[in-house]
Amino acid sequence: MKLKHFIIIYSLVLLLPDSSFGQSKNNGLTAWWKFEVIEQDGVIDSVSKVKSNLIGFQKLIDGVQGKGLLYDGYTTYVASTQDSDARITGRFTLEAWIAFQAYPWNWVAIFDKQKDDSAGYNLSVDENGFLRFQVAVDGQLHTVKSSERMDLLRWYHLAGSFDPGKGLTIYINGQTAGSLQIVGDLSAAADIPLWIGRSHQKLPPANPIRLHLPASYSFDGIIDEVKIYNVALSGQEISRHYSGSKPDNEKGLSYRKLPTGPMGPGRFGAYYTKLDFSETWDHTWRVGPYADVMVRFDDAGYKFVFWRGTGYIPFWVTENGIWYTNEFNETWGDDVMGCAEPMSDKKTRQSHVRIIENNDARIVVHWRYALVDARGVIAKTDPLTGWGDWSDEYYTIYPDGVGLRKINLWSSHPTKPHQFQEAIVLNPPGTRP
Repeated sequence: MKLKHFIIIYSLVLLLPDSSFGQSKNNGLTAWWKFEVIEQDGVIDSVSKVKSNLIGFQKLIDGVQGKGLLYDGYTTYVASTQDSDARITGRFTLEAWIAFQAYPWNWVAIFDKQKDDSAGYNLSVDENGFLRFQVAVDGQLHTVKSSERMDLLRWYHLAGSFDPGKGLTIYINGQTAGSLQIVGDLSAAADIPLWIGRSHQKLPPANPIRLHLPASYSFDGIIDEVKIYNVALSGQEISRHYSGSKPDNEKGLSYRKLPTGPMGPGRFGAYYTKLDFSETWDHTWRVGPYADVMVRFDDAGYKFVFWRGTGYIPFWVTENGIWYTNEFNETWGDDVMGCAEPMSDKKTRQSHVRIIENNDARIVVHWRYALVDARGVIAKTDPLTGWGDWSDEYYTIYPDGVGLRKINLWSSHPTKPHQFQEAIVLNPPGTRP
């Protein structure tokens, strides 16, 4: 009896599941970033127990399971400090959950371990919400792209699988979203670090009208449950992974709102303030608590706003959040790239606003700015003085909501093309005309 008792207990011990062992050995799981804790500017790969560097803005919010990593669209990314796919010699699968806060300027990688077009791989999303999987096979890059477009805010389960005998397959929410038949071996990029949420390659904005300068940027939204396998998971396995980890909430995010300050009427006057947009955008600014100017009215909920997020271009903001402006001075020509205007001055380096007069009878606000292109070049610079085009605008606002605008354009070439007025409506995120 004692022997039988011992044998039964021993057998049960052997059958007890070890999830981490089973996933890494039996299912081919070689890396898994759960994003539950940030430790000294890093996140842990729960398979290897090795810390990966977390660069830029750092914050965990509610994810698919537990917490997820919030990406700011500018600086955030994870850089693996080890060769996470060192055990990938042929087949592999990439898997992650994402939720878009905003679409990227162009392609941005969820996984990027690619060296030009000859080695490595990437799983990326684009400015329209499409998914792309690229793998270098025998020294040549091959691509498959989804025909399904992903929406903003919603959770999506993504996967890309490569099999040397079959090719590339991509999945969205457990369903096949595209495939490419190709036979050949993975050309590894062993000397390239794996980045999560950012591309190694700088890209220009998609569909440019004039400017097409390349830039680096990150994913804007949430990434969670990032996994790498050294096997090509089947469609059934990926579907089970999706169903087994599907969150209760269909959406992981909500639309950002343009800052309008306090709701409703307020004492007539101009106020220095700091209008916050979102934590992921606000952190990029090096400004104090009096960076913006807002005018309020006694008997109305609308406002007149000078916000750094619009380059201090003044906007009438209605009580229901619609933004309207009569534009600014702008110019163009061979000496600048595209249009030279305050809208191009994204860090307000040559744009400043101040309150000149503030009493019960009227308010006067002075806005001074350079006509500058996106590179920081001021238009029509005079070779003798070094001065380019500048404008001083004075806004006189009365308690009944009447406003007057006075424009002084300073230019050595005032007869060359300049624009003074254009009716512009600024649509908040998630809205359209």
